[in-house]
Amino acid sequence: MEILHLAIAISLILLLILYAKLNPAISLIIGSLYLGLAMGLGMTGTVDAISGGFGDIMAGIGLPIGFGVIIGQLMSDSGAAHKIAHTLVKSAPRGAGLYALGLTGFLLSIPVFFDVTFVILVPLGVALAKTLGRPLPYAIGALVIGAATSHTIVPPTPNPLAAATILDFDIGVMTFAGLGVGLITALVVMKLYFLILDRGIWNARTDELGVATVGGSDSTAPADFDRIPLWQALLPIALPILLILSGTLYDYCQQLGCWPAASSPPSWPSSAIGSSH
Repeated sequence: MEILHLAIAISLILLLILYAKLNPAISLIIGSLYLGLAMGLGMTGTVDAISGGFGDIMAGIGLPIGFGVIIGQLMSDSGAAHKIAHTLVKSAPRGAGLYALGLTGFLLSIPVFFDVTFVILVPLGVALAKTLGRPLPYAIGALVIGAATSHTIVPPTPNPLAAATILDFDIGVMTFAGLGVGLITALVVMKLYFLILDRGIWNARTDELGVATVGGSDSTAPADFDRIPLWQALLPIALPILLILSGTLYDYCQQLGCWPAASSPPSWPSSAIGSSH
C-alpha cells in the first residue's frame, strides 16, 4: 500500500508540473502533503515531516549549492564558460564536433546551472550545425544530452548531492562513479540519438523555419573572454572535484592505516564545492 501511495504522489507531482503548469516547488509540496496524509501522519505530522526533511537536506547541501550558484554565475559573467566551450569545440576534429559540444555541455553543467549552460552553448551549437551542414537537432540534442547527464548524476550538482546526503553515500565515490558512468552514458546516448536522426525523422527544410537566425552570434559572451587562459577557466570545475576526491582518498587511506589519524589533514567532502541547478 505504501508503494501505491508513493506512485500516486509521484504521478500527481508530474501531472501538476506537466499539464497544470504549476510551479515545481508547489507541486512537490502538494505531492508530499498527499503522501503524508495517505500514510496516516495527519496534517501536523505531515507538515513537520516536510519541514524537517527539507531542513535536514539543506543543512547538508545548502552551502555547496549556494557556493555553486556563485561560481556558476562568475564563470558565465567572466567568460570562463565561453572560453571552455569555444576551445573544446574548435579544437575537436570535424567528425567529432558534435561529441565535443556534448562533452562541453557535460563539463559546464557541473558548476553552472543547466539553463545557463544551454543559453551559453546554443549559439555555438547553431554555428556548429551550419559548419557541419547538419540539421539543428544534431547539435542541440548533443548539447542537451551532455548537460542533462552531468546535471543528473555528477555531484556537486544538487540532485546527486542531495541523493548522496540522504542515502549516506560517500560524495567522492559518487563523483568518481558519476563522471565515469556519465561520460560513457552521454556518448552512447548521443550516438543512438544521431542514428535515430539519420533515419530522416527531421525535415530541415520545414522543421527549422524561423530557427536559422537563433543564436547566430554568441552575443552572451563577454568581449574579452578569449584572453582567459584555458587552465584558469577550468579551475572552478576541476578544483572542487579534486577536493572531493582527495577527501575520499584520505578516508580510504586512513582506513588502510596509511598514516596516523592524529596527523591527518582536513578533508573536504562537500563544503568546498560549487554546484548547479
